[in-house]
Amino acid sequence: MTGTTTSTSYDGVAALAPTLPSGRAAPAVPKAARDLVEFARDAGWLSLVQWCEAADGSPYLSVQLGLREPRHHYQLSWHSFDQLDATNPAGDVSGVRLRLFTRIGSTGGRWQDLPSLKVLRHVIDQHRQEPAELGGDAARATR
Repeated sequence: MTGTTTSTSYDGVAALAPTLPSGRAAPAVPKAARDLVEFARDAGWLSLVQWCEAADGSPYLSVQLGLREPRHHYQLSWHSFDQLDATNPAGDVSGVRLRLFTRIGSTGGRWQDLPSLKVLRHVIDQHRQEPAELGGDAARATR
């Protein structure tokens, strides 16, 4: 997926600027994305949340969650595919609804599809960390 990125937050969804790379107002952050990021952050996980736009101007939300030890890295995205048309190809997208599209994870170098957000929440719950355990810049980036 190629596109431009803006509004990056290491401090959860609440710190994410409400604009897309093109300067348009971003759609609402899906509740499932917001809840997952906050759940992971409360469990001591690192988070990166970004507003992006596909080449056709469709907005999407990119979420990355992870731990250093044990090594876990998950990438998720919520997209607005098929919601822009000829009458509004790149116009107001603030009312567009995003749907979960990508769920992949790596626990040591091999990427695989995740079956559900419920499974990911279980993994996060099983690997709770204190911010100090994350070490270095990572601990500062999470709080």
